[in-house]
Amino acid sequence: MTFFKPSMSISALGSSAARPRTSPATADFAVASGNGDTGTAHLLALRPFVPQPVLHWTLDQAAWNGTAGEVVDLSGNGLHGTSFLGANTANTTPAIPGSPGTCRYGAFDGVDDYVEVADNALLDVTDELTVMMWLRPTAYPTGGNSAVVLNAELRFPSPIFAQRMRLGLFVDAGQVWERGEQLPVVRGLRVTPGLGLRFTTPLGPVRIDAAYNGYAAEPGPLYFQNNADNSLTLRLNPDSTVVTYQPVRPSSFWRRLVVQFALGQAF
Repeated sequence: MTFFKPSMSISALGSSAARPRTSPATADFAVASGNGDTGTAHLLALRPFVPQPVLHWTLDQAAWNGTAGEVVDLSGNGLHGTSFLGANTANTTPAIPGSPGTCRYGAFDGVDDYVEVADNALLDVTDELTVMMWLRPTAYPTGGNSAVVLNAELRFPSPIFAQRMRLGLFVDAGQVWERGEQLPVVRGLRVTPGLGLRFTTPLGPVRIDAAYNGYAAEPGPLYFQNNADNSLTLRLNPDSTVVTYQPVRPSSFWRRLVVQFALGQAF
């Protein structure tokens, strides 16, 4: 992991009797001035300065155990880090299945492991900050950052207490996807029908709904919980990939019903 702060250097290239020129390979911007009487010319070039890293962690130490400064900073600024809550290094061979290469790397469980560096003025963001790292996630979140939700409901008077109670039939449909992908019209669409009662009370409408959800929960990573301290441990396969758990679809009709009690109308 490497942090960079951008900067710019100014170099005066001196004076010359010849026409001032600048090469695009050595300067991005140049300002020239001259004196025809003396035959002198001056050139000021602004060259982009390649910044040195403020912090550079390779995360390839033999092991971490929470000792202060064990995550070594190679930038020369002494911004060494400390691991917490089980963060450590690993050297699975190969690091990526099918690839002959390997190296040590930092391993984090995706729950609470982290590496911390003490506060330092070099890390204060006054203008811009660039963070560069090699990252290999072992699991990806399900869902998306865009959603479409459709609702339809039919309400009609109840056969009894028609002035105070109404019945409702409804259906909800929805889908999520990642922004930028083509909108999936059918694939992954979830549809849940249901029925409910609506009561008119002095406090406003009250409703009780029962919806049928015939879908299994989405699969996700498998964790083991330590009952002694309630900590979670991510379960990994021998090749360091995450073990995926697929919840079972409820076996009976009644277990697939979702009951909700709420105040106010749905819409």
